Amino acid sequence: MPPATIRKPTLDQAITDAGGPVPSTVLVVCGQMMRQSRRASSARPEETERALRALSPDAVVTALAAIDVTSVKSELTRAVEESFEAALAEEAQERTMFATSAMSGLAARDKVASTLTAARARLDLLQKDQGQNTSSPQSEGARALSDAIASTERAIADIDASLRVRSRSLTGVNRERRAELAKLDPQERERCWWYADRSDEGDDDLLVALADLPGGKASVTRLGPAAQADIGASALIDLNMEAASSALRRIALGAATAEERAWIAKHAAVDASLKQALDVAQDTQIERGED
Repeated sequence: MPPATIRKPTLDQAITDAGGPVPSTVLVVCGQMMRQSRRASSARPEETERALRALSPDAVVTALAAIDVTSVKSELTRAVEESFEAALAEEAQERTMFATSAMSGLAARDKVASTLTAARARLDLLQKDQGQNTSSPQSEGARALSDAIASTERAIADIDASLRVRSRSLTGVNRERRAELAKLDPQERERCWWYADRSDEGDDDLLVALADLPGGKASVTRLGPAAQADIGASALIDLNMEAASSALRRIALGAATAEERAWIAKHAAVDASLKQALDVAQDTQIERGED
């Protein structure tokens, strides 16, 4: 018979797989399992409590201070950009490459959420242990940890505020985002905007629709109400003026395709100046025809 395999407890194994029992890794793994408590692979509450109690308050404060918020912002920005590229990729392999990169960037933000979840849990344990003894060394540790958590939350909130407004660009990896969102406990999902915002199936084709230029291959089969509103609101803002000028010239010369005519007409319907230019181009075509 083969030798028996001794399996590590779920949490210990996850920490080992994530890089080893250093405070930053312990916080990420514990926080992740607390946020995904309903998954079969998640650790039991007593396991995460044991691991968190093994961390001193100073160690948690140091781990929070080590979070590079500038790097997190860069990762999120890259995720937004790569998601857009994934939506417009022509080949499956190309899409996979961009989607993988985008999800890696979103995972960086999610790790911060897990770290903060675990740090708050450690603070709760510390305050529970100290009870009413507010003059104890533990009380000083609790205050320092509370301040560190608040500081990190403020820094990450600034990043969220600057990038959450671009969440529509994340719709290019909606399938992957929904898969990650489903792993989280229900109460966690709404606040995790990097996975949740605009992740409905009705938004899946939004970027393709917004990028539908003359000669493009976009085929929008389903758009939800929010996506339809975005299409209407961006008809002028996202208009490619170079493409519009080219289409108008081709209409004036009588060389425009039916697709180009339909595209320019869609934008002209919500832009008076473009409608006027289209009328001139069409009149020019008529005059040329009469000559």
